[in-house]
Amino acid sequence: MRPTLYEFAGGEEALLALARAHHARCLADPELNHPFTRPDQHPHHVERLAAYWAEALGGPPRFSEGCGDHSSVLRMHAGEGDLGEMGERFAACFARAADDAGLPADPDGSLVRSTLMRATQHVVSAADFALVRPVLTDLLRRVQRNTFGRRTDGADLAELVADAERLLAGGRVLTRPELGRLLAERRPGADPAALGWTVQYLLPVIHPAPSGTWDVYGATPFARPDGTSPDGTTAAAGRHTRPASPGERAAEMIRRYLAAFGPVPG
Repeated sequence: MRPTLYEFAGGEEALLALARAHHARCLADPELNHPFTRPDQHPHHVERLAAYWAEALGGPPRFSEGCGDHSSVLRMHAGEGDLGEMGERFAACFARAADDAGLPADPDGSLVRSTLMRATQHVVSAADFALVRPVLTDLLRRVQRNTFGRRTDGADLAELVADAERLLAGGRVLTRPELGRLLAERRPGADPAALGWTVQYLLPVIHPAPSGTWDVYGATPFARPDGTSPDGTTAAAGRHTRPASPGERAAEMIRRYLAAFGPVPG
């Protein structure tokens, strides 16, 4: 059985080390240090933060049992207005704190980066990619239609996706612009950028490293996960039990949502 991210990170001590390292980096940041030096800050803020992250990553529910729940955290941070670049600086401190704390890397490729919720980029386990991506198929089709429908009018989208699959076969990696240009060669007058983006929404692809790596810039690379079926189910997830039917996948996502946020008050 695959370990949770909490277990993979190293458990309670690892998350506490991460929270301490993150807190130290935020204190050293000239833009972030103010909210971390408030006189009314809880004396055990770091320990509470570690418990919150631990629970969110699959660890024991100590935060919910002794400190509050996810909704209370959202309320605590609501109403702050435009935070400018503080959110990005906070995330940067988190990424660097993970190195400071000695958290393990992902040597076996069990994490993937892809387009998921809200059509934005997310890093998830290969097993969760197999769970979530098929459920979002209709949503991502609507996103493509609403955003690039006019610019791909007249194109056979099924044929476009099939061509993209062939171009990415055998482990080949192409950036979005490269793939768009290759697809446009068979479609005179087509918009290469729109073709590349359309593939991102209609074909389950991942964005391999160095995409998403801190301080690395450039066009987004596309690759097919090993053994990916047309609905997004990957061979990497095959060794872990996952719901198979669309209804079971949707039910699993609803179960996870309720576990994290609870039912809507009546």
